[in-house]
Amino acid sequence: MRTHRWHKKKIALVCIAGVILFLLARTRRNVIEFEFLVNQSDPMIVWEYVADFSNMKHLNPTILDFDIKSEKGNYDHWEYTAEYAEYLSQYPFIKNLSKGHFIVKPDGKDYIIRSEHRTCFISLFCLKSTSEFRFFSDDNKTKCTEFVEYECPSLLTAICTKEVTFQRSAIMENLQKQYLK
Repeated sequence: MRTHRWHKKKIALVCIAGVILFLLARTRRNVIEFEFLVNQSDPMIVWEYVADFSNMKHLNPTILDFDIKSEKGNYDHWEYTAEYAEYLSQYPFIKNLSKGHFIVKPDGKDYIIRSEHRTCFISLFCLKSTSEFRFFSDDNKTKCTEFVEYECPSLLTAICTKEVTFQRSAIMENLQKQYLK
């Protein structure tokens, strides 16, 4: 009789573990949009500053280090690939490695940075994201809009959303501070 209860508990634990693993492995696409203004600025200057990945360490405090792996093009269409290490803002002991491909170009009166990222945890668990960061004139200000689409395990959606929101808020604040000088 004892072994019968023990088997039931073991089966229940295996089932629960299976459900948790399924929810961790099952990713879902999330979309979020950000919009902010940078006062007394030229959109081209703000765009150039953000497009230079070496400035990203000042804008996004979670980035630890980066390496530009390739770049090509000119002012009208510049592309580069960067590998970077960062930590999670909510859990700084968790670090990840990412590879991002960036396309930087003017689009009429607007300026755009499109990017695709692959972020890996423990080199095994990788997630994809895309972004379109647009800069344009709004009176004597630069209006910045960013449309971000990112993968996240269903079970961790709240954590992923906090992370994306923290990083974008930090970029926004630090970019605004840059132009208050």
